[in-house]
Amino acid sequence: MTLVTGLIGCSAAPTQTADRFDPPTPVKTIDADGLYAAWPNEAAPEIATGFGRATAESKLTEIRELLMRSDPKFIKGWRAVLADPGAPATELHGALVELMAAITGPAGLWRKTIPQQWLGCRSNPESKPCRAFAGADTHFAKWDRFQRKLDRAPSNPKRFLVKSHGHIMAYTQTYVPDDRSFSAARRTPFFREHLEEALRE
Repeated sequence: MTLVTGLIGCSAAPTQTADRFDPPTPVKTIDADGLYAAWPNEAAPEIATGFGRATAESKLTEIRELLMRSDPKFIKGWRAVLADPGAPATELHGALVELMAAITGPAGLWRKTIPQQWLGCRSNPESKPCRAFAGADTHFAKWDRFQRKLDRAPSNPKRFLVKSHGHIMAYTQTYVPDDRSFSAARRTPFFREHLEEALRE
């Protein structure tokens, strides 16, 4: 089962006002290996706006806002810190590490909670939805590579987060559901593209 999907698409150009930056909306899931192949040296592309290229601070602000919009249960100990618009990069880094572990880590939502607790794949691994999830596990494992790089970033978290802004945007918009429910997971771009059909049959 091939799950490499290439680069992220955009449904519309990004917009910016004096106090708000709206990123382009992804319309296709992103693959970790595709990101590295297309963006050499792990450098995410700059986001062009009506006011020029996005600055380092605007990228950090965007990452903080994405983390704040995630379900509190995904980043349990970080909500109060992230509520501060001036939250330092070290705190953003810590929250992102926890979020990725909760979403696509080996014991996270996509690799344990959904297949084992909600679909019963431990007792019925040959069902079509469970086979689809088994294939998806290989896809999720590719993001482990990115998380290992994230884990090694504390010496200069700001530089890493700014450089990886595109990766982080793609990841959160593709995999992170609005909450921990199965219905929310089904609304994510990743589920709709790779798993919905298997679940319907």
